[in-house]
Amino acid sequence: MDEPFTPEQLTPAPPSELQQKLASAFASHQQGQFEKAEAGYFEVLQASPHHPDALHLLGLLGKARGNYETAEKLIRRAIE
Repeated sequence: MDEPFTPEQLTPAPPSELQQKLASAFASHQQGQFEKAEAGYFEVLQASPHHPDALHLLGLLGKARGNYETAEKLIRRAIE
């Protein structure tokens, strides 16, 4: 029989550096700091080119700026 899990094993891992960068970019996005958010999303995508959340959020940023064609492409890539 397996040993039960200890509380230390059930503690979630701290967010990765990539997750922290994405969270920071998203916070900038929510505050209307679109250039800063865009730079953060691109930084995440440089490290992980197929990162679905970064692609999706960058697409939403494009939509907010009225760039619907780019927004659609990015969101479709995120879905894939």
